[in-house]
Amino acid sequence: MRSPTSATASETVPATAYALELRQVSKRFGAVQANRAIDLQIRPGEIRGLVGENGAGKSTLMAIASGLYRPDAGQVLVGGVSCDFKSCDEAIGLGINMVHQHVMLLPNCTVAQNVVLGERGSQLLRLREVEAAVEALAEQYRIAVDPRAKVESLTPTERQRVEILTALWRGRTVLILDEPTSVLGPADVQELFATMRRLAGEGCAVIFTSHKLREVVEVCDAVSVMRHGELQTTVSREEADPDVLATLMVGKALAAKADHALLGLGDDAAGRARRERGATVLRVLERSRSDDEREELRVCSGEILGIAGVEGNGQKELADALAGVTRDERRRIELAGEDVTALGPMERAARGVAYVPEDPSTSALVPAFPVSWNLGLRDYRAPALRRGRWFLSFDALRARATEAIRAFDIRGATDATRTAALSGGNQQKVVLARELDKDPKLLTVVDPSVGLDVGAAQNVHQALRAHRDRGAAIVLISTDLDEIEALSDRIAVLYRGAIVGVVERAEAERRRLGLLMTGLASRDERPLPEREEASHEVP
Repeated sequence: MRSPTSATASETVPATAYALELRQVSKRFGAVQANRAIDLQIRPGEIRGLVGENGAGKSTLMAIASGLYRPDAGQVLVGGVSCDFKSCDEAIGLGINMVHQHVMLLPNCTVAQNVVLGERGSQLLRLREVEAAVEALAEQYRIAVDPRAKVESLTPTERQRVEILTALWRGRTVLILDEPTSVLGPADVQELFATMRRLAGEGCAVIFTSHKLREVVEVCDAVSVMRHGELQTTVSREEADPDVLATLMVGKALAAKADHALLGLGDDAAGRARRERGATVLRVLERSRSDDEREELRVCSGEILGIAGVEGNGQKELADALAGVTRDERRRIELAGEDVTALGPMERAARGVAYVPEDPSTSALVPAFPVSWNLGLRDYRAPALRRGRWFLSFDALRARATEAIRAFDIRGATDATRTAALSGGNQQKVVLARELDKDPKLLTVVDPSVGLDVGAAQNVHQALRAHRDRGAAIVLISTDLDEIEALSDRIAVLYRGAIVGVVERAEAERRRLGLLMTGLASRDERPLPEREEASHEVP
């Protein structure tokens, strides 16, 4: 069994060699040239940022570096030695590990069992020895996780820590982190950065891919920018101005300064005057065990209420309850003064409620249908889409789809494209286009920019702002605090299934939001009591 104090692969790399070098690497998938003659060099002890739009080739390049793909042309060198990886195992054997954005763990196994999964050797592993060794490694890198805990009982943040711990167990020559901060609160982000710096100090090369340019500039020694499958340039920390990086990524300057908060380019929202809000559209009342009611949320026309929180604190349950997908016995929901708690999603949709879930492919789309059909799912009975009494007008569906694809920049799509062939981000744009087409009075949208690049996120944000300005009430549920700050007029914080604070955007202070998100403060500044998890479950 490997010991956490044994020699790492990085210690065998010559001091003058690059930890990882890619020479003239190219990769094609059918007609798509994913990577084109890329040269990239990472030194031991360096933290390198890798940024670019969706489809720029970042994921393919990192898959080649980690042994998942083999390049069509070019070389991968580790410690100055050319390597022809035939599998991820061979790359792992040289200390090259990738932590993916979506965790890849066995939920019914313990942390320690997941960490040593795939460990080879002639002797049987003794569980207590494994747990002790994993615990020692976790303490060495100050990674707060219990090696004896079942993965299914962990929060998303803790599961990511297990992924990082697994990578450290296997070897520490190169660590590739793919969008690692997407599920983290502010304090957890700083904890991750401290671990990255600690690894770099020991000689490990760290590659950090992210769309959050403020974080990239904060933690990286240098940043490489990709566009259209090519490496555009690499800039040092001193040169890595976020505005410059964004322009290099998209090939043009961003048009809307208000989107800069999402990208870490500064935030003009703090100086905004309070917007004039209209009549109340949504009220959510929390029921206590004594049947008393307390107003938990109020959303008015002409405003975006952002709901911040670390992933796994009841975001999906709240969103489903607002849309009528599920019923929360602890909440009563009013729409424009009408009690709609008992109404399902179709009845609420008829009253002007729209919903864009986090994972549209499983709950809001028929992936096998073409884009035009999915865009017409809401109102296929409407006269504008009918040809006579009994038949759909496919010409009208195609015309609507063509306009939506243009307006929402749904990439790689025509009206006839199977929706399953689109990326997750573009599937989400299909749902957003469909829901906004009905001009709803209340829109609930969950993590609208997850998986989207700079330009695409900007388009989505502009669409949400425009809908708000037309008088809609929008509930924005996001685990990305930058996105919340960029779009919201007011911010509520969700912790363990309950709203623990609501503040005006102009008065929101990030440290205060972070304390609320982690349960260290409540509305009245006192520590929050432990809550019964079962009391917040939605049947």
